[in-house]
Amino acid sequence: MKEIINENGEIIPIVTKGKSSSILKKIRESLEAKTFIEMVLKDDEALRLLCIHRSALSPFDKFNYPLVFSFKRKKAKSTLPFGLVAIKEGAKAQHTIEHVVERTKPKLENLVDKFMRKYGLLLQDLDAKSESIIFQEEREQQIIGMIISQIAIQELGDEEKILKIIKIFEDFVIDDVIPIGQMIIESLKKDFFDFGVISRDKIINSSGLSEREYENVIGRLEKEYSVIKPLLSVFWCENENHEHYSFFVFNHSKVPEIKCPICGKKLSVGTFYYFIPDINYILRSREGLIQSLVMYMLDKTNQEWLPSVYLKEVKKDTEKDIVVKKRDNSYIIIEIKNFATDVNLRTKRENFKKLLNQALKHLDTYLNQNIYIDSIYLITNYWTTKETNEIIDSLLSQKKFTKLNNVELEVFGPNNLHELGKLLEER
Repeated sequence: MKEIINENGEIIPIVTKGKSSSILKKIRESLEAKTFIEMVLKDDEALRLLCIHRSALSPFDKFNYPLVFSFKRKKAKSTLPFGLVAIKEGAKAQHTIEHVVERTKPKLENLVDKFMRKYGLLLQDLDAKSESIIFQEEREQQIIGMIISQIAIQELGDEEKILKIIKIFEDFVIDDVIPIGQMIIESLKKDFFDFGVISRDKIINSSGLSEREYENVIGRLEKEYSVIKPLLSVFWCENENHEHYSFFVFNHSKVPEIKCPICGKKLSVGTFYYFIPDINYILRSREGLIQSLVMYMLDKTNQEWLPSVYLKEVKKDTEKDIVVKKRDNSYIIIEIKNFATDVNLRTKRENFKKLLNQALKHLDTYLNQNIYIDSIYLITNYWTTKETNEIIDSLLSQKKFTKLNNVELEVFGPNNLHELGKLLEER
């Protein structure tokens, strides 16, 4: 489709913009994307998981699916793994670091004082050139940096003399380096795990899946669909009758079954998975997977259609997500929205109201150009239920949306996209 023909037979030029075209290209050219979409369309649980959109996406900003977390425990207790151990190790690490700083402070102050006396004029000159006030702590940090990067090289010149400065601190620090590292790593395990569990809980709550259903989907995404791969795993033994045992594994091809070397019991494991590039690209798009599903279904028909359509000669025309041309030169407008799913009923109603307002604006724009709109299909990532149908019916009964009743208007969610496919085939 290269242009739109209105009821008077006039040709109205159109343009297509935005990322939708690149997503469509990915769907058409990537065997992984095609296979994935085909399988997911038949998998309701996968659709529930992959069509969610969370309102709180931090710390990944706008990205909805950088990682998913799988959590498999070998013990039915609800106690947090390595919780107490990690807290203790974290406290020890903090205490040790503070102790090292306290012991080295006199040596550091003495060294800074010497360089201050020798290079005071240089520092004053630096202060004068600075655009902002240098506070005392910043001043000390600047001096330390100069010791390492400038003055030490200029004055000491060779490795032997530089080592003398290092030696000042070595006796106070070196014995604590490995214990500090071990304690920090131990406490990081809990941080990684807590982040994974929180993210996992949000996804489960947003999707309406049970924990077992969620883990089953993760298993299919890895083993059957081959679209996720393990990035980082934390293994630990939950046997409380011996000392704590846990470790990290990075960039492994699969999550192994590992037994504790102390008690011989299977270890519990929490794993972060990442999506392969082509699938990650689709999931992280603005309208998420639901947009790709619709474009894939359209691409399998014989219809003429375009994504991200603007009327070239209409000022400030708003984007039509998809425009489909029928055989009689009438048109179908498809609007796709990827809403946050972890919201209450009132927010869902407001979201549908915004969607209908947008549809009304699109309809008015095309009617003003004498373009005949046969149908408007509204597609969201909300599951189509009796509840959502009642919301739509209630909104369409309002006077402001009367004009929308003059066209065929249908609302679809991930669970009834097959009905959309049939409608498009009939067109």
